[in-house]
Amino acid sequence: MIKSHEFNSAWWGRDVGIVTDPAFFAQPASIREEGLSRYAWVEFVQPPSRLPPRATLSKAGFFYADSQVRFRLGLSRVKPGSWAELVVQSASKNPFEVRAEILRPFSHERFYEIPGATPSKVLERYVRWSRLLIEDHPETCLQFLLNGKVQGWFLSHPAPGGLELTLAMLSSESAMSGFDLYSIAIAAYSAQGFRVGFAGFSLTNSAVHNIYANLGARFLEPKECWIWLNSAP
Repeated sequence: MIKSHEFNSAWWGRDVGIVTDPAFFAQPASIREEGLSRYAWVEFVQPPSRLPPRATLSKAGFFYADSQVRFRLGLSRVKPGSWAELVVQSASKNPFEVRAEILRPFSHERFYEIPGATPSKVLERYVRWSRLLIEDHPETCLQFLLNGKVQGWFLSHPAPGGLELTLAMLSSESAMSGFDLYSIAIAAYSAQGFRVGFAGFSLTNSAVHNIYANLGARFLEPKECWIWLNSAP
């Protein structure tokens, strides 16, 4: 019902947990507290249809941090922007890495609710994640170049039912709009043979919401993100 989140633990530098079953909150308080106590913080992510009463979550010490908007998208329907001189490279043919020093900061992240999660710390999380994606799925990790300068990256991975559109990132000096980055990447994935894409993004990120709405996404039930913080030193 509760376990270590290996990726977040490696990023944070302390053991971080995740509640995997809503039945965790039906346990006696003493058992819940014992399970939580070993972690620096714990996350619980579920769609509203599977949430216990929110008062129950609050009583257990969790607070609402964000909602993740989920969607599905028919990739072949997307028409890319016109960037004749843009070069799109996959990591399988042209190995690359996401460079933190030119990566735009992430503004819409639930992790900012955690004390100590500075912009540079959150940026570090996504650089770590990008390395794993590029290593495991280089063919669906794309880098965009214009006149030899990196404009951004779109990192995805195959999953049951289609393609998980995982990370879209612009460089700090990019001349591209977010819409062009997304539409060109999705057209490239369609050319690779993928037909359906899906992902999630923060409810607070209205820019990404507008992009996917314009691309024809079908929005699904969101997932609420609740966090517990360990007050012990």
